[in-house]
Amino acid sequence: MNRSSVAISGAVAILFLSGGCGGCVTARYQGSKSDHFDGMRFFNPDNAAERTFAEFLKWQFTRQTKDWPEDPSAYGKPLPPDAIVPASFDGARDFAKVTFINHATVLIESPGLNLLTDPVWSERVSPVSWAGPRRFRPAGIPFDGLPRIDVVMISHNHYDHMDLPTISRLEASFKPLFLVALGDRDLVRSAGVPADRIVENDWWDRRLVQVRGPGDPVEVHFVPAQHWSSRTSFDRNLSLWGGFFIRWTRGSIYYSGDTGFGGHFKAIRERIGSPDLAILPIGAYEPRWFMREQHMNPDDAVKAHLELRATASLGVHWGTFQLTDEGYEDPVRELTTALKSRNVSADRFFVLREGASTGVMSRQSTHDARAALGAGVGDPGP
Repeated sequence: MNRSSVAISGAVAILFLSGGCGGCVTARYQGSKSDHFDGMRFFNPDNAAERTFAEFLKWQFTRQTKDWPEDPSAYGKPLPPDAIVPASFDGARDFAKVTFINHATVLIESPGLNLLTDPVWSERVSPVSWAGPRRFRPAGIPFDGLPRIDVVMISHNHYDHMDLPTISRLEASFKPLFLVALGDRDLVRSAGVPADRIVENDWWDRRLVQVRGPGDPVEVHFVPAQHWSSRTSFDRNLSLWGGFFIRWTRGSIYYSGDTGFGGHFKAIRERIGSPDLAILPIGAYEPRWFMREQHMNPDDAVKAHLELRATASLGVHWGTFQLTDEGYEDPVRELTTALKSRNVSADRFFVLREGASTGVMSRQSTHDARAALGAGVGDPGP
């Protein structure tokens, strides 16, 4: 990205932070005080430092942004081969199929139930259509190529995670159930979704979702994350943020949403369990002085993988929109370095190209497969 593009992005950011998006303000949530809600605004219990507007301005006007090619077709350079898992799915072995679409949008397919995380098909993630972070790579599945969508899980209200035009399209095409954080119901309603198909969630809330046809219901837990929320400067932290832990009878998948590294990973493992697949962000992390508390870098993501004791992890939230200062290939390159430094094998934490899929085995199936290959028995190691 060149200097003029950075300046435009900064100007747009300042525009919406100063209230330039009149109809996008989150309504104030009204509820009881808790360890993460003071009666007016939500907060991170770990006292993670939130950046001030002055610090935001400092970042915008002193940015050292690495260039991304202006032409998206320039992204033909292959990713490191040991960072990519080939597409694979075995219906007899795997309880779910996971497809990386783009950014934080992942399609999770299982018998009788298809779920989407933080769906974004728009060209920009911005309060306006004419400026702001622009898509650099197309979605891995065209919107019209989606299978039936039963559940949409939205982790928080930032524009790159809650895309109202995409929500309107999903509602028109599939009429799914929308699982959102406390305080986000009215925003989703503004996209045309009726209130009776929007379920707000506090941390540790558990929902049972019925599958199509025979089969046990699927548990969806809304779990903590270390982040923040806003659509403008007038609604900062008026709604909650979090992740989702989905549990079938045969296995489980965890999607973290945006988050910094914190004690919530251990809390999730101790309270719900270790996932068979963790979907973790590895991008939007530079500069560290500004992003550290709210966005993990690849090394933080590997630490989260280990803290969760996940069987495997998929890195997302990189390469689609230039939101921060790292280069396009930096997240994958730094992930490879972090895996080596922490002695985690590349098949345990990987990335996928847009549109590529991987099957998800239960922990017991993984154990059996590793044993058959001579990897030993016991809980899967790094």
